[in-house]
Amino acid sequence: MNIITLKVTLLSDTIVGSGEGYGAIIDTDIVYDEYGIPYVPSRRIKGCLRDSANRICFYLGKDKKGKLEYPQVEYVFGNGFRESLFTISNLYIENYKNIKEWFRYLYHNMKNAFSKEAVIDYFTYLRQQTSLIEGIAKEHSLRTIRCLKKGITFTGTIEILSDDEVVYELLYLSAKNLKHMGTKRNRGFGEVICELSPHRDDLYEKLEGRCLKLDTL
Repeated sequence: MNIITLKVTLLSDTIVGSGEGYGAIIDTDIVYDEYGIPYVPSRRIKGCLRDSANRICFYLGKDKKGKLEYPQVEYVFGNGFRESLFTISNLYIENYKNIKEWFRYLYHNMKNAFSKEAVIDYFTYLRQQTSLIEGIAKEHSLRTIRCLKKGITFTGTIEILSDDEVVYELLYLSAKNLKHMGTKRNRGFGEVICELSPHRDDLYEKLEGRCLKLDTL
């Protein structure tokens, strides 16, 4: 088994939606913990990497062989019949554990000085949008969305459960190729840079020569 680091930095404001609203005020909210600290759920980032992996296989000219997605991706990421060859953690802000412990202390000992809403506001802002019909706002179409501010970095770990080098190769290239995350990407949201450590820039050279071990799958 091999543990590597995954880091995602927001280059633009980003909406990692929770699928829920916030009372009657916010229609689309982000994901955050009990103290208001935002994070990226493991299933969300894994889905993003999976989509990116399929694009990598498309760039390489792979054959889907009649399947919904590329066999190389199913081999590494798993499917309904077999588990993936890696596990991935949630992605948290840097120094998350210490910050969370400090907020826990404030919550239990200095409630007047601590506000979950203030923490959320520090990392986010509210954006409103409406639908237009021939340049006129559509009635009852106003929506309020909470967005993560650009510049935030989230970090987590990936544990590779196989000795097959193709797992790292596909994950590395998928991370390098991941440029957007979250919703409203066609409106300028969700531009990111995604990195794995340790770095393997030699894989890009292999990609240009189409010499990846992906060819063997």
